[in-house]
Amino acid sequence: MRTHPKKKVEIIVERPLLPAVLDLVDGLGATGYTVLRTERGRGQSGAWQAGDLSGASDRVMVVVITSDAVADRIVERAYEMLESYTAIVLLSDVAVVRHDHF
Repeated sequence: MRTHPKKKVEIIVERPLLPAVLDLVDGLGATGYTVLRTERGRGQSGAWQAGDLSGASDRVMVVVITSDAVADRIVERAYEMLESYTAIVLLSDVAVVRHDHF
């Protein structure tokens, strides 16, 4: 089986920031993304748990599989946009089987 190298960008943000992150991803040339709900976590800002009435403190993860160039643009712009918020931006190498889907 042949695989193709791509980049995976994962962005974890508070739910109210999701529309801005998706606009960023769409505007920089990604062909798709997946949004995942998160339940709880702990980090530099302490522990958190989803489920308050407003949903404002809930976190979501946006996962994008894309080319090196698009991934670099997303990471750079996401860092600029999110540096004053509680957010995590991850970049990793992945291999995909269906090159034409990304």
